Amino acid sequence: MSCSAQPVATNVASQPSVSPGPKVKPTAKGSGKSIVWKYFSKPAVATSGSARKGFRIGGKKLGHVIDPRSGWPVAATVSLSVVADTAATADALATILGVQQPADAIAEANEKGIPTFIVDCDGRQFRSEPWNQIEVDLS
Repeated sequence: MSCSAQPVATNVASQPSVSPGPKVKPTAKGSGKSIVWKYFSKPAVATSGSARKGFRIGGKKLGHVIDPRSGWPVAATVSLSVVADTAATADALATILGVQQPADAIAEANEKGIPTFIVDCDGRQFRSEPWNQIEVDLS
């Protein structure tokens, strides 16, 4: 993994005319291009990762999420979004899944029925089956 991908940010806004729930638009930083649009009925979404928060040591940008197993910042995931019933649950799930390798996080999200979208440090996208079930292609 080279971790050379552009960071990804998530914007949330209301869109009741299209769907009863909010919409999530992960966008590559500075590009203005949408990666994917999501509509969902659960009321909360949380995104975790190094796309916006972090710190620098010796000129190297490190993420703010620390893997408790190693004590080091997570490097594999740039952005991980989770949809849940409450913001607190979504936030906790995003952090817990975010310390895992993307494929492992998606496997766990599939097993537990958690809508999850991940962008890794190389820009690859991973979606859980529950996320795929709520995805709407607007292109």
